[in-house]
Amino acid sequence: MKTIKSVDEKMNDIKNELKLNKRVSFFGLFKEYNKPNLVVTFLAILELMKVGKIRIEQEQLFDDIVITAVEKSEEQNGN
Repeated sequence: MKTIKSVDEKMNDIKNELKLNKRVSFFGLFKEYNKPNLVVTFLAILELMKVGKIRIEQEQLFDDIVITAVEKSEEQNGN
């Protein structure tokens, strides 16, 4: 049985991925696609948005979600 990562672990994974790539897609974050992994990833994204670490964009309804890191200067300015 595969172990599911915690939300904190997934948040770290996302931050590390954004250090390597300026933009990542939501579905690009999955090595294994299953419902528990989808939920944990979505919760991690919501938490990172809440604390101002990432910005997300979605062109149209049901399109992939694109995630970008918030620059340090943007964090400090509250933008």
